[in-house]
Amino acid sequence: MSSDTGADAGPLQPREPGDSRTPRPAQTVYRDPRAAVPGSQRLEEDERHPVIVFGSSMSGKSTLIMSMINALEKSGRDGDVGVGVSFGSSFYSKRDAAGEAQMAWARNFYEAASTNFIIGREALASTQQEFPFFIPLDLRIRGSGLKPVKLAILDGRGEWYEPSRSGSDPFREIQDYIVEVLKNYTRGISIICVAPVSLGPTDEDNVRNSDAGLWAALNRYQELRSDSDDDALLFLLTKWDQLASPGRDEMFSQLSGDDVVSIAQRRYSRSWDAFRNLRVGEDDWEKRCFMQYSACRFIEGRPMIPTDLAKEFLRYPRTVLNWIYGNARRFEFSIGRQVADLPLNLFPEVIPNHSRLIPLSERFLRRIVRQ
Repeated sequence: MSSDTGADAGPLQPREPGDSRTPRPAQTVYRDPRAAVPGSQRLEEDERHPVIVFGSSMSGKSTLIMSMINALEKSGRDGDVGVGVSFGSSFYSKRDAAGEAQMAWARNFYEAASTNFIIGREALASTQQEFPFFIPLDLRIRGSGLKPVKLAILDGRGEWYEPSRSGSDPFREIQDYIVEVLKNYTRGISIICVAPVSLGPTDEDNVRNSDAGLWAALNRYQELRSDSDDDALLFLLTKWDQLASPGRDEMFSQLSGDDVVSIAQRRYSRSWDAFRNLRVGEDDWEKRCFMQYSACRFIEGRPMIPTDLAKEFLRYPRTVLNWIYGNARRFEFSIGRQVADLPLNLFPEVIPNHSRLIPLSERFLRRIVRQ
């Protein structure tokens, strides 16, 4: 499509010499977002698996995505599977003003924000773009000679997933762009619910709002997604390091599913109940998963992963990437592509014994989702 529906995305805003802050895309205005290429169309034409992340402000959505990019870049160091990750520009090959803006934001996230996370250079701010955008990632299994596995991870403002503070409606409407994907995308979607165990000084109120927002998002998802049998859902208790100290507390990396459920039920009672009762078709103990998550430690607002704890921290994003990759592979099989030679998991070293995909008890999951 042409880009005459509005102004093209501007260049990244200039920085002074020596300024290490993440550059921000210039303000972009487009007059008619309805004229943009629909997200579901982009995803299906590019054969790209979507990952939609629900979560309130400061819940750790962007940090989660950055930590996964970091884990992919560090793959292959210890003899594990090497994965080349790159920005999937083919997703934005059809140009219009809305797509130009989204591509600028997505590329800025991939190139600048994720780099600053990896090197611990900049305190992270919450996402403030006025429009949701997918960050497209191409994953190439090194040495396989096969086509990349294509992902698209949605980022957006956490305020969209919080109770409304004004007006007659108790909750904000999910953005139209996300609604369109949920209604019209015909293949499986990965849904991640980001539920931080702590949210700062006014923790109790903030967690209550986060719980309510996730509850509303899951209910809206269920209304919009008439055929969700191929979808997969993951409930993440993020910022786990605020509950269990890395390197000191055994609960940081060693705990049972009962412990995770106990905290989820106590802190996120409404959204947890909505999550475990959603219809996800057959094999629901594989498609509905949960775990704790910690992306890094924050020291004076800056992301840091201590060298001696690198493996402990990397286990979290690698586990989630295994889950996403498994979902994407199911999509590949469903359209008949030859992917039998691809490894079953990106990071087999994080899979414990007697588990096929991720470190969760199938027996326990069966009990949880069927009670």
